[in-house]
Amino acid sequence: VAQTTAMSTLENFVSYSNTAVNGEFLFSGINTDVQTLSDTFIADFTKDFKDAFDLQFPDPSAVSADDMKTFLTDYQDNLDWSVWTGASEATMSSRISTSETVSTSTTANSDGFKNLVLASVISSQLVNTGLNASALAVVNGTTTSLAGSAISGIDTQRSKIGLSQERVEKANTYMSAQKTIIDTQLTNLIGVDTYEASTRLTTLLNQVETSYSITSKIQGLSLVNYL
Repeated sequence: VAQTTAMSTLENFVSYSNTAVNGEFLFSGINTDVQTLSDTFIADFTKDFKDAFDLQFPDPSAVSADDMKTFLTDYQDNLDWSVWTGASEATMSSRISTSETVSTSTTANSDGFKNLVLASVISSQLVNTGLNASALAVVNGTTTSLAGSAISGIDTQRSKIGLSQERVEKANTYMSAQKTIIDTQLTNLIGVDTYEASTRLTTLLNQVETSYSITSKIQGLSLVNYL
C-alpha cells in the first residue's frame, strides 16, 4: 500500500508540474517554453536511485540502519536536481509600477519540489525490497522528514505567489485612483461642460439646416415667377 501510494503521488506530481497554459509551462521559471519534467522522468529517476542502491547493497536484508542512513544522506547531498528538470532557477518578474517589480512565477527547481520527489521515490523503491526492521525504520523516518520539508517548501512558494498577487491588486487600485484623478484634473483644465457643448452643437446644426433651406429658396427665385 505504501509503495502504491508513493508512486501515485509521484505520478500526480509530474502531471501537475507539467501544467501549461497557452503553451507556457507554469513551473519552469523563465524557461516557459520548456517542459518542466520529461515524459520519462519517473522511469529515469527511479532507475537511477535503484541502481545506486543495488550497487551498494546487493543483499537488502543485510543493510544496517547506519548504512541506510549514510546511503540516503549521500544520495540527497550528491543529487543535482537541476539536471532532472527543464526549469530555470530564475523566476519571472513583472513591473507593476514605476518603482516596483514582483515575482510572478515559481520553479520546480525549488527544494519543496525536490523533497517531494525524493520522499516518493525512496518510499516506492525501498519499502518492499526485504529490508530488515531497523533499516526500514530509517527509510520511513527519512521519507516522513522529506515529506514535511516538501509541504513546508511548497507552502512557502504558495505564500510568495499570494503576496505577489496581493501587491498586483493593490497596484491596480492605486493606478485606477491615479487615472481618476488625472481624468478629473484634465477635465477641469480644459473646462469643457459636456451639457453646454452638446446644446451648442445642436444649435449650430439647426442653424446650418436653416441656412441650407434659405439657400435653396434663393436659388429657386426667378424673374419669370413675377411676370
